Amino acid sequence: MTPEQKGRCSEILNHFGCEAQVVQACQELGELQEALLGGDEEQIVDEIADAKIMIQQMEESFYIYSQVKARVEKKLTLTELRIRTGFYDK
Repeated sequence: MTPEQKGRCSEILNHFGCEAQVVQACQELGELQEALLGGDEEQIVDEIADAKIMIQQMEESFYIYSQVKARVEKKLTLTELRIRTGFYDK
């Protein structure tokens, strides 16, 4: 997400408030799940975009940008290690 897009997400978050956006994030993630299980490509693209917007707002709401970034790196590294060592082949 570009810095400009992050700023726009911040404005939206400030307008609606954290509590309302947590509820909205849950709704958008549910819609993404439904699209992945039976939607067409356009629906999937729309719902991924909505989910990314809400995740950006959640990272800001909970002041967890750096923790999420570090956790993503940790999880990617762990998954790569597990692939290399045959963990998923069992």
